Amino acid sequence: MKKHLFAILAFITLGYTIASAQTSFGIEAGPTISNTVTKFGHNKTSSQLILGGIGGFYAIVPLSENLFLKPALLYQTKGGSEQAADGNKIKTHLNYLSLPINVLFKTPMQNGNGSWIVGLGPYVAYGISGKQTRTSDDTEVDLFKYEGLKRADAGINAALGFELSSGFNLILSADIGLLNVAGHGNQDNYSRNKSFSLMVGYTFSGRR
Repeated sequence: MKKHLFAILAFITLGYTIASAQTSFGIEAGPTISNTVTKFGHNKTSSQLILGGIGGFYAIVPLSENLFLKPALLYQTKGGSEQAADGNKIKTHLNYLSLPINVLFKTPMQNGNGSWIVGLGPYVAYGISGKQTRTSDDTEVDLFKYEGLKRADAGINAALGFELSSGFNLILSADIGLLNVAGHGNQDNYSRNKSFSLMVGYTFSGRR
């Protein structure tokens, strides 16, 4: 059931969006920084941040005068970097299709040229590729195929930013992974994703 969760939520969200009046659509993209939080026994660590990217499409569905539903379908990179005991630098690069579904609260700016935005909601994601590299010998490992890393990820997404009356917007968002993506993981053996994004977007038409 877990492996079909992404598809189920995507179809439900798409159906609701199409059926809703005054829906507007947009695109957004920008850089991300991400890391992984891992625990093995009593040892809990956070990897160093790595730079990546995010981009895709979104819809804005009005729920009331100030509340909006924002589902999005995004390509997003996650991962982290760490120093191994043997001196190697190990970099983890994970590529996901992500579906955040945020409820947005918009309040008008004093100058009337746009709105301030606060958003919160869940996200689900599916890992389409992932690799781990060691700098000393250029060794590369497919994490999903050979290391048992779980493709399904889920957590909480929070957003803060503004949108101009022209349709351009700037959003700072955070993904806090709640799902243990480690293969055969448990409460004493887990790996969770965490990332922060700064996205520039444009809403094409409809009510903003």
